[in-house]
Amino acid sequence: GIGSKFFFTIPLVKDAELKSVTAERVQKIHNDSYALPESPQPAPVAEHFAPESPQNPDRVKTILAVDDDLVNLQVLDNLLSLKHYRIVPAQDGFQALAFLEQEAPDLILLDVMMPRLSGYEVCRKIRETHNLIDLPIIMLTARNQQKDLLEGFAAGANDYLIKPFHKEELYARVNALLSAKESMERLKENEELKLEIQRRKLAEAELLASRQRLLKILDTAEDAIVCLNESEQILFFNQRSVHLFGYAQEELLGKQAEIIFPESIQKIYLSEYNALNPDALTPTRHEIKTALRRKDGTTVTYPALVSILRFEEELVYAVILHDLDPVQNDRARLLHELEKSKNRIEALENALNSVNKLFSEKPWALAPESNPPASKDKPESWSHAEEDRGLRKALVDLMTKTLHCWEITTEESKIELAEKSKIWRVYLDRGTWQTRTLDKYLNLHTLPRNPRWRDVVRTAQYVLNHCPLKAQQYRELEEVLAKLEEIMKHRKAE
Repeated sequence: GIGSKFFFTIPLVKDAELKSVTAERVQKIHNDSYALPESPQPAPVAEHFAPESPQNPDRVKTILAVDDDLVNLQVLDNLLSLKHYRIVPAQDGFQALAFLEQEAPDLILLDVMMPRLSGYEVCRKIRETHNLIDLPIIMLTARNQQKDLLEGFAAGANDYLIKPFHKEELYARVNALLSAKESMERLKENEELKLEIQRRKLAEAELLASRQRLLKILDTAEDAIVCLNESEQILFFNQRSVHLFGYAQEELLGKQAEIIFPESIQKIYLSEYNALNPDALTPTRHEIKTALRRKDGTTVTYPALVSILRFEEELVYAVILHDLDPVQNDRARLLHELEKSKNRIEALENALNSVNKLFSEKPWALAPESNPPASKDKPESWSHAEEDRGLRKALVDLMTKTLHCWEITTEESKIELAEKSKIWRVYLDRGTWQTRTLDKYLNLHTLPRNPRWRDVVRTAQYVLNHCPLKAQQYRELEEVLAKLEEIMKHRKAE
């Protein structure tokens, strides 16, 4: 009860012996243990830490190091910077919590014994808003009693590291927790992807059923109907057309329209109506006269209605030919029949566009559990609203940047990108390969009113995953992609 006295002798090191300690020995001591820096007066926190530039800046993980001892913070920075982590120092719990309000790090190294707020208190406050998976915490302390460890885990720590520790143990624990976090994030993304795939399958099945019903209606229509794409390839040829032209459907589908229309439908249309507006919200319909070439070689002139329809980003020319006798001179009957044809094709156009709107104008139709906007004043398509100019610009910027990265990295053109990614169609037009749909996404003036933003994102992701991009290129493309994804995330939240 009265205390004890101890006596010991410490040998003094002479100056000559001190000089014999080599620089290699000092470095070995620093590397193999929880060593102190040589500087007895470390610089202020804000100036003292400057992590080394990592080889791949796009993969940097942020670690928040919380300790009231600047020397300990310096040691953590020295060790973890070698593994290319970004270290953010905080000298007490209040600084750490203030940082968390601005940015969420990937991991926290938290000292237990600190003034004002202990590590346990800081950990409990963090767990009020961040769970064990989203933000792992490693407690750092010299207290190794079982009750101390249990208190740390009860406060919400993922792991414990007892001081002094070996650098390899620090690396292993940090890497283990970050790897587990990434695995859980991938698992969550996979689950969301599965749900999205299920929704898409349901939507595709609904669309397929609608198109099949529509094709049946078109195939049995009273009028001869021939549908052409912008390259004037025959996409559809109904039973009445078989009777009128004498060709079987399989003989013409996919073939050039010049087989049955000696003169280009597009040229006739443009010559008579001056200009075509590809961004029209409603189908453009015009009356023309066109020459028809039958299989037996005879050529006749027929009145026709040309209806310009839009399917996704492509224009389709629906040519409706009423099966009248060309030598019929009863003008009144001719006009009456044409008026009936107009009414029928107007009904068909409405059906076509209602199916097309299922995907192009109502993105919520892809998700059965979501509901359409309640307000009648809200535009049906996110691309129709005036405030979406920023979104449309982000789409063009991302597509342009993606194509640029592809070309300078692979030395291949947009044709190869479309073919290899299997996202965009490639057309053969008069012996030249074209990517008309992809091209529309490279300019704001040609961007479709209802752009397929998911395909633009998929294209950027394809280039990121399949091209050997340099770090600077990778980061720039990811930044443009992140900007678009942030805009879409904000829109969904609304």
